[in-house]
Amino acid sequence: MLESGWKVETRALIRYNSIYIVLFLVLVTSANGQVRKELFLDEGKIEISKRIYNKKVRSGLYYGQRYANDSIIYNVLYLSYYFDKIKRKPKEQLFKLLAQRNNVDTTKTILIHYENELKGIENFPKNDTIVYYKNGTHSHLISHKTFIEGHKKCNSTERKNTKVYHFFSENKGHPLSFEGQEWYKDNLLLLKNTFGNGRESRRNWALIIHPSGEFALRNAELDYRIWNQLADPLKYSKFKKKFQKQFKKLNP
Repeated sequence: MLESGWKVETRALIRYNSIYIVLFLVLVTSANGQVRKELFLDEGKIEISKRIYNKKVRSGLYYGQRYANDSIIYNVLYLSYYFDKIKRKPKEQLFKLLAQRNNVDTTKTILIHYENELKGIENFPKNDTIVYYKNGTHSHLISHKTFIEGHKKCNSTERKNTKVYHFFSENKGHPLSFEGQEWYKDNLLLLKNTFGNGRESRRNWALIIHPSGEFALRNAELDYRIWNQLADPLKYSKFKKKFQKQFKKLNP
């Protein structure tokens, strides 16, 4: 396994276990009949003001999740995306495991699309549909046909010196190969535990790792026109500098 000691140089890398700390606080803190207190926490689970919280959410660099019980409302920030670099030894360990277990070509830039759950074909709706909920929210459900078409389009997108891999943590009965598309098991949840944002990712997250160890992680929204450029090392460097500048501005 990877060494447990490696950390990013900024506060950007959010460990999935910190999420459970927040959930624990939500579960154990309760008081019936009281006016609920509202707290705002940054990505390091440190309390901040509502003004700073809203400023970060409006920037697009962050998104917020809300947890509540009878007495407290927690508003927690997460990074929508970030850039960093894996140190040499952990990178060598990671690349060795990916090559051995999943036949990943680590000499190329690796683009990983990650799904926590790979649904069985019978669990997809027959047609694309929108489901509306009583709380006013909604979700878009796609058919298996649309699901496969999306994978084909992803794999056919031209990216220089880049190989695309679709990983999952749990398979609910989907074939690992279907109409020329392949899916890969995240053995021992190596990728999820190293890079994942737990259950708080806004969507199925994605990861780009360059042979140098430089990487970009997308937990939520990021313009696909930008994302697809990050496989190019020169453009990656450009956007990383822009990210670092914005991050420092929001976190003086």
